Formats: sequence, structure tokens, C-alpha cells
Amino acid sequence: MEIKAKSNIDAMLRTMCQYHAHLIATADTKASIVITVCSIIAAFSMGQTGSPHLKWGFIMLSLCSVLSLVLAVISVIPRIRTGQKSKSGLRVPTPNILFFGHFLTMEYDAFEKRMEEIFLSDREIYRAQMKDIYSMGAVLDRKYQFLKLSYLCFVSGFVISILLVLFSYIFI
Repeated sequence: MEIKAKSNIDAMLRTMCQYHAHLIATADTKASIVITVCSIIAAFSMGQTGSPHLKWGFIMLSLCSVLSLVLAVISVIPRIRTGQKSKSGLRVPTPNILFFGHFLTMEYDAFEKRMEEIFLSDREIYRAQMKDIYSMGAVLDRKYQFLKLSYLCFVSGFVISILLVLFSYIFI
């Protein structure tokens, strides 16, 4: 099926791309906040382990803050794959020509030739844009999975820390 260029298709793809880029930036901002907060809490709580009633609560809070911090850092570390593995284990060229991590593995002449091939057909232009949007979605999925784990670790550690402090005041 041949797809003809239409302004509404262009607008939809542009909007999707902008929205995904915004979500990626939002995820990175959230991770930055988690990293900052967890760094402060971990540093503070490590210095508060002198009291017998607070010791285990602050140790737990420190550990969970550090783990949450690590998960947030993992969420912002870029993962650039330069190719997909074939069944034989060899890397084959990746299909997303619009992503720098993929097209930089090509010689410039091959990149230029592939882009010219894409420009010859509206369908190919739209396919390249759809692949790019799909790739951005995959990046988002990874970022938000690690952010979710980071949040859960931090909240769980906070609750367990409070319970440990309460337990130590009641039973110690």
C-alpha cells in the first residue's frame, strides 16, 4: 500500500515524537531528583547510627537510599546499541536510520545513500519516523521501569526504617 504525504500524518508523527522526547526529559528529571534526594538522605542517615534506638532504622534507610540512587542512575545511563544480533551472533545493521547510535556505525556515503532511498518514497519516510518513535518508546519503557523500581525501593526502605525505629523503642 502506497502512503501519500499528508499534513495530518506529518502533524501526528511530529506530535508523537515531541511527546516522547518530553517524556524522556521528564524521566531524566525525575531520576535527577531521586539521585539528589537519596544522596542527601544516605549521607545524613549514615551519620545517625550512634543511637541504639535509631541505628537499624538509619542503616536500613541508608541502604535503601543507596539502592534507589543506583537504580535512578541506571535509568539515565544511555544504552546505545549499534546493531542487532543475528542468529549467528553477528551484528547486523539496525533499522532505525534516524538514531545517531545506529547511523554513526555506517560510513557517511552509505548513510547518505540510505537517506536518499528513504526520501524517494513517502512511505519510507513515514516508516523511518515510525521506527524512531518506536525506539523512543523502548527507551522510555526502560527508563520508567528503573524509575519505578527506584521509587519502590525508596518508599519500602522508608517504611521499613520507621517500623524498625518504632520496634526498637517498644522492645529495646
